Amino acid sequence: MTEPEVMTVPEVAQLLRIGRAAVYEAIEAGQLRAARFGRVLRVRRADAWRWYDDQVPRSVSSGVDGRFGETMEEMEARFWARHVADQPAYLREERFMIRANRIARLMWGLP
Repeated sequence: MTEPEVMTVPEVAQLLRIGRAAVYEAIEAGQLRAARFGRVLRVRRADAWRWYDDQVPRSVSSGVDGRFGETMEEMEARFWARHVADQPAYLREERFMIRANRIARLMWGLP
């Protein structure tokens, strides 16, 4: 018997061996494509594996902040886009500095 091309969220969670909540969060965040038919969400198998592959580190060069092979500029840009850009100006500067200090401590091996 061939495996289905389209799966429900519980089937995706079982396939990837993760929780259903993680799949729902990825769909809600726009990281995983899904189609709604009535009350049921359907995900294509190829999209599930593509999302899974995006979650896995690509190399083992730096390891800072869970992303391997990422430069400091890429890390800062990702952080800025995800956490800071939609905040008021006074919070943007404060949060960016806190994060930059945390990244520097990780890179230099400080507590």
